Amino acid sequence: MLSKNAETLKFRIQRNISSGGHTIHQVRKIRFEEGEQNGNSITLRYYVEIKKVPGKESADVKGYNYTKDESYKIPDDVKIIKIELYEDRINDTSDTKPKRIAQQTFNFFAKI
Repeated sequence: MLSKNAETLKFRIQRNISSGGHTIHQVRKIRFEEGEQNGNSITLRYYVEIKKVPGKESADVKGYNYTKDESYKIPDDVKIIKIELYEDRINDTSDTKPKRIAQQTFNFFAKI
């Protein structure tokens, strides 16, 4: 979490994907899907689409870092925000279902 005020939550998504050898893995895009609101909580899902590029990389390359800053307008009745990050390997036929790689929950109930 970078910052939070009454209406907006600002946070950063960052991770590393491994790459090297005879297959190159690169981030194509990061897409957002807002989950359904369940009472006073909501789930935000981010899918990192990773494409496999044929070729050969240098022995010095171990992977790539990716970062994306996000801003989310918090609805009035939401007190818990759960953020999930999935990796979706788009041209890998053996892995058809996106894999959850990270999860973070922010609880904004006032502490007494």
